[in-house]
Amino acid sequence: MKDILVAQRGVRFQQLTLAQRQAIRDASLRLLETVGVEVHHERARKLLAEAGAGVEDTRVRVPKALVEHAEHAYEVLVAHWQPQRPAKRGDGSCRMAPRESL
Repeated sequence: MKDILVAQRGVRFQQLTLAQRQAIRDASLRLLETVGVEVHHERARKLLAEAGAGVEDTRVRVPKALVEHAEHAYEVLVAHWQPQRPAKRGDGSCRMAPRESL
């Protein structure tokens, strides 16, 4: 695989190193745990709280352990009936399933 990707109009992208990807992941986990995210769906907040997230009004703080549990328990499956059409979120082409059912 090439480590330099060239997009339209001469924009160049370089693949991140493993250390760079890990730094982004670690920072993301810290933000989820300390700052949190706004979740406006009441049932989603309830489910996250039951799973161990901290909920204050619409702010949800997700502990690292909860994210890691979800990573190990679930895997995203992408299935295309029309391979020439790119997947879009919410169009039914992406599914989440328990890992043991894969």
